Amino acid sequence: MRMARRHWPQTPPQLLDDLTQETYLKLCADDCRLLRQFESRDPDSIFRFLKVVAARVVLDHFKAELADKRDASQTDALSEQGPPDRPARSCGRCLSMEDKIALRQIDDIVRVAYKGNILVRNRAIFWLHHQHGMTAQGIAAIPWIKLNTKGVETALRRMKQMIKSHID
Repeated sequence: MRMARRHWPQTPPQLLDDLTQETYLKLCADDCRLLRQFESRDPDSIFRFLKVVAARVVLDHFKAELADKRDASQTDALSEQGPPDRPARSCGRCLSMEDKIALRQIDDIVRVAYKGNILVRNRAIFWLHHQHGMTAQGIAAIPWIKLNTKGVETALRRMKQMIKSHID
């Protein structure tokens, strides 16, 4: 509810209820795969995990809604090209096998480089920015991130440099 109202203040209560149900469905999908694969690092990590899942559901919903408002041919062209300095964003089920492998390798690099709460926070920052298109300012507005906009930008820059150095 907080994520939806922060970025889209006119969100009707019925939609908030639907997004809550979508979050439950996402957690229960595939025989509760997300919950079974979750590894708790401390007593509060489950709450952070649930916040990220809920944030992704909200972002996915509004991203799809915005895409529906655009001309379908425009959306296809944008997703194929993307801005010149960034890869095209697409949904998980639309990615090629090579892209999925590359994303998994990037996630593995991030997982090795960080531990504990920093790992959870930095992975969330990285994926919210690169997969969901959130700005550093939008990510900094998430209370549990506990960084200002400059801190999020610095974390993104460091992770990008680290990933590049591992790939090179």
